[in-house]
Amino acid sequence: MQLVEMKQELRNSGRLSLFGIGLACFILFVTIRYAYLETSLRLVVYALPVLLGGLYLIRRFQHRPIATESTALIKSYFLPLFILYAGLAGLSLIVLVLNHQLSLRYIEELLFIFVPLIASAMLLLLYDKSNNQHWVRILFWGICLAFLVETRFQLLRGIDDVVFAVMRAGFLESTGIRTESVLAFSFGLFALIFIQKRDYTHMVIALLMFVIAYKRVAILGLGITIVAAPILNILFRYNSFRRYLPYIAALANLVFAMMIVLVGSGSFDGVITNSLAIDPDELTLGRRELYEDIINRFDIRPDNLPIVGYGLGSITNYLESEGSNLVNPHSDILKNMIEFGMIGFSIWFIVLYNRQLRTFTGLMLMIYVNLIWMSDNVSIYFEVMFLFYTLSAFAILNTEPPSIHENRIHAHTTDS
Repeated sequence: MQLVEMKQELRNSGRLSLFGIGLACFILFVTIRYAYLETSLRLVVYALPVLLGGLYLIRRFQHRPIATESTALIKSYFLPLFILYAGLAGLSLIVLVLNHQLSLRYIEELLFIFVPLIASAMLLLLYDKSNNQHWVRILFWGICLAFLVETRFQLLRGIDDVVFAVMRAGFLESTGIRTESVLAFSFGLFALIFIQKRDYTHMVIALLMFVIAYKRVAILGLGITIVAAPILNILFRYNSFRRYLPYIAALANLVFAMMIVLVGSGSFDGVITNSLAIDPDELTLGRRELYEDIINRFDIRPDNLPIVGYGLGSITNYLESEGSNLVNPHSDILKNMIEFGMIGFSIWFIVLYNRQLRTFTGLMLMIYVNLIWMSDNVSIYFEVMFLFYTLSAFAILNTEPPSIHENRIHAHTTDS
């Protein structure tokens, strides 16, 4: 009996070592990416699925079975998302071909969408349920390393800039933080995880790095998510809330997209100036002119929203043709509403929220990312989306019975 247990323990340690190698490769690739952001080496992260595929083949060659939890997670979490994106990509391809607008940008958009999802799924195939929090901490310190490399270990300058901004009461208006980095979005994800796990030491460090990396929309998004968490935690107990929230979220994001259209077209200039006493450009974080150009080009109006969209990459193709310094609308909400159309846009949110609602932690991550999407384009950042999927998967693996899925099966007996 002891011999069997020892063999099983050795097998488990082997599995975990393959998983650990996969994590180490992710950390290495992300660190290289941020060390050489101005060179083609930043694209090394897109090789991660290939490397993880190699580790998976090694596991199969050694006849190590895939954990039941991992297999179930692939089917219930990753597969629906893959089908969602494949459907949206297929619809975009048809639209682009019919409009004679197909370009290499379409392929780039597919890489942005599928590579983080596939990499996260393949990493989970190397995983066996154990101490998830241990691996989350390793991932966190890996992102910290990438941030230190990107900023050339000049965190003190960032702290000095943040303190100066706070002292002059312009924290959310400042654009001169020398350590500003898109890794702020990742630190926000970790901060939410550590708050949920009551890991206060790592929470404090994550929040410190988050502030130093300084992204205004991330700060607003994380703040709103944390404030809303107690109320959402109460509502989350009700099956009716979990059942209808995906549809409410889709509608709310569609309304927000229409608000961007109205603000970008100048329809609310008088109301914003008179009621809020601010320039409309400040409300869009300086992107008013960009939004206006995109809205005019695609003739977007509240009474003329695209039904099936213009296809993936169409906005970037337009901006590049105009010689713009920006090749993205800096709002995934506006971008996907125009490119996916109202139908694809709504389905996108319904499926995403439906998958994330399996755990309360997943819901918090979803709301945080959703808020960021309103005024940034984080969906093109490999590490942000990879961590979003991976941390959400860890949260599901940590769920003890009765699980949210089981509760849904018996919804009629627990609703109130």
